[in-house]
Amino acid sequence: DILFKIRASKQLRLEDELGELLSFEPRLRNRELAAAYLGWDGKGTHTLEEVGLRFGMTRERVRQITQRLVETLKAKRPFLPVLDRVLQAIAEEIPCSVELIESMLAERNLSRARFRFGGVISAAEITDRCCPFIIEDADGLRFAAPQGQEGVAKIVLQLARKSVSHWGAATIEDIAAQVAEHVHRETSAKFVQAVLCTQPRFSWLDEPSGWFWLKSTTRNALLNQIQKVIAVAPRIHVSELRAGVSRHHRREGFAPPQRVLIALCAQAGGYNIEGDAVLAGTPLNHREVLSDTESIIADVLREHGPVMQRPKLEELCLGKGLRRQTFYVHLTYSPVVARYAPGVYGLRGAQIPPGLAESMVEPRRKTRVLADYRWLPDGKIFTSYKLSEGCLSNGIVSVPAGMKSYLQGEYKLLIADGQTAGRLVVKDNSAWGLGPFFRRRGGEPGDHFQIIFDTKQGLASVHLGEAVDDERDS
Repeated sequence: DILFKIRASKQLRLEDELGELLSFEPRLRNRELAAAYLGWDGKGTHTLEEVGLRFGMTRERVRQITQRLVETLKAKRPFLPVLDRVLQAIAEEIPCSVELIESMLAERNLSRARFRFGGVISAAEITDRCCPFIIEDADGLRFAAPQGQEGVAKIVLQLARKSVSHWGAATIEDIAAQVAEHVHRETSAKFVQAVLCTQPRFSWLDEPSGWFWLKSTTRNALLNQIQKVIAVAPRIHVSELRAGVSRHHRREGFAPPQRVLIALCAQAGGYNIEGDAVLAGTPLNHREVLSDTESIIADVLREHGPVMQRPKLEELCLGKGLRRQTFYVHLTYSPVVARYAPGVYGLRGAQIPPGLAESMVEPRRKTRVLADYRWLPDGKIFTSYKLSEGCLSNGIVSVPAGMKSYLQGEYKLLIADGQTAGRLVVKDNSAWGLGPFFRRRGGEPGDHFQIIFDTKQGLASVHLGEAVDDERDS
């Protein structure tokens, strides 16, 4: 008898099996109204009032009939191989949107048509099946998630929007790490991806490495920086564009890899891509795009450039009303300014004749030499590196010989904005554990980054950013 039922179940669909489950009720109308109320017809659960209106009876009468049938079913645990296969299939797919799961049941011939999720849940509960998932609503979309992940989908969306708004683009792995830190438990990249992919304006920038952005964010700081650069350089190589957008102090030296930046410009609209170059789709008026301070610096460089020695540039800008402090802040952080040689600056993307910038470097006595490592006034240890292919792939750097005796041990690795990125271990002449940081925040060979060790607290802060001139005291 069992073998016969198993063979027969292979031809059944979920609607058929749940319909047979109610076959002990002799009246067809009662079976149909119970199936409609419980969602066993595949059309989703309904209220007592909705079912009552459909069948011409009161809500109380519908409740009485369905309660009697449900109590009968709960008294036994029926053999339901199709429902068991459905629950197993869902467990293998979660986390996933409810809409995709409903379609998946029909695609796998487990149901005759798209089977609404409410009916699956009610069938599992009434027949005492384990339901290893919960349903969560986030921004009007429903997700099936593993038990214990209540509320996590909303947090995923919140953190992803915040990251994309601030950084312009993000990685799935970075969002997963942020979520895990927020909820104090492991959160899989698969779950994060499943939630984000349901967003109508989610878009991959580089799917293999997990880079994405959300077109729906009202503010994108990276696109603002890109627009500034293109306003002064209507055609620019992506490497130069990347160097520019990473300068702003709020970006902590961060910029996505070149391939990601190219994809973002292509998808954002308003730009054309020719090989490794980004071009303005339509000319931009730099005075409408740049801040007042940046416009003054740009005008001076255009009139007296293409490159200028810092003292002369400072003199002319101050003559136009800029304060010295404001001038130096923008000289250091503005994406439209580039340092072409020590003490020599120009607009980013400017066409500089070979050797011109180098010829303008003034010989000067060096009053201080910044080494690759040093003690800081607060007792922390500063180290500076230039990112190589090897470091990018294995997350390992060498430790300065003069500091290794002080640095031995394990550190909590912090990203510049205060988030954690795993552990950094220093042993003998090497330090390793930077891999998660580079996977989360990107990085390319030639980028500069610094690590500040707090040996007392066991903390190591890593920061991406270009080398900065220390000229004002010269």
